[in-house]
Amino acid sequence: MIKRILDHQKGSTSSMATLAHRIAKDKHHPSFKEDAYKETFNSEKKSLLECDVSLVKFYEPLDSDKYTKDKRAQHKQEIELYLFEVYIAVKFKTLHNSFRTH
Repeated sequence: MIKRILDHQKGSTSSMATLAHRIAKDKHHPSFKEDAYKETFNSEKKSLLECDVSLVKFYEPLDSDKYTKDKRAQHKQEIELYLFEVYIAVKFKTLHNSFRTH
């Protein structure tokens, strides 16, 4: 989860820093030059680094032995995390969340 947040903030490409990409894309008309997009993309990444991040713990981590042996428990926690993200996006009507594959 932490890596995913850091990728949104520090990712070197638009497919890694997807939040910065979405914000920069929304600010530019398709006719703008690539350099203008890159400048905005880098500016948005910088702005995201200045944001505060809150982590919500809503399940107990599995011990490493159970995590490696019980894939169902591992997948259950991942599914809970993904559904929680969708819930938050809908609840707060976030502008830049998309659940389409890249």
